[in-house]
Amino acid sequence: MSWEMVFVNLLLLPVSLLPAVFGMSGKLYVIPAAVLGIFYLFGTVGLALSPTKPTAGAAICSLPAAAAHGDGYLLKGNVVMELIKLLENITFDENKPVLRTLLPGPGPRVMLLYLHAGQSLPEHAASDTITVQALSGWTTFYDGPVPFEMKSGTLLRLEAGRPHALIAQEDSVLLVTVLSWPESKGSSVENSVLDLRGVARGQRHPLVFARVSGMAVGQSFTIINDHDPQPLRRQLELQFMDEISWDYLERGPEAFRVCIARVRSPAETSGKARLPGALAG
Repeated sequence: MSWEMVFVNLLLLPVSLLPAVFGMSGKLYVIPAAVLGIFYLFGTVGLALSPTKPTAGAAICSLPAAAAHGDGYLLKGNVVMELIKLLENITFDENKPVLRTLLPGPGPRVMLLYLHAGQSLPEHAASDTITVQALSGWTTFYDGPVPFEMKSGTLLRLEAGRPHALIAQEDSVLLVTVLSWPESKGSSVENSVLDLRGVARGQRHPLVFARVSGMAVGQSFTIINDHDPQPLRRQLELQFMDEISWDYLERGPEAFRVCIARVRSPAETSGKARLPGALAG
């Protein structure tokens, strides 16, 4: 019951009781009281059936046509919610894993990893805590030497810096979330070192692309290679344009160390990340 109904009830109720108070001696009050009683009745019913008014600060909006179909963007007040269907438009590559960035940050980053049966990612470590959720298929996840079988509905959390690897037993889709808040880390922090010298050549570029895709603005990592990684640099610059920087820390002859940093977000550049098409070994 609204406050208007309460006010009308309190105002009219004493008047409607006048005939009972005065009895037959109060005949002059009967007709006005009856009229007011009728207004009381219709007013109460009208208020009960009237639409509720929005409170101060409430937002009223109509959803776009796409919202009725369950995709695109949904509006809720002044907040835009993006609705993503995780298991639509899945594209496996026969030659390499595919990593698709859904939410690049800032803050936690969310990615989809598509693995064709038999494909794998070599052992590596993340600079932030991650969660990995199996959406479909069957994947063996290794926390160091310890294997975990991941099927649909399985979720694991892995602390930063722990070496891990995985291999797909079936065509699999994994949802990877990097739990980082880059605003608290500063812009000059070097997060980790990725030594490529012990990684198979066909896996080196996909591994670097996956790491770069997961970085937020201000984060960086260092790669160590046994030769000058100029082909990798050209692929990264073609893929990420001016979103990243490339700085040599050591330039041979035995080892090449390069610091790769994220200096701009995809929204600040003219194009979006095209990571799946650039995972060439």
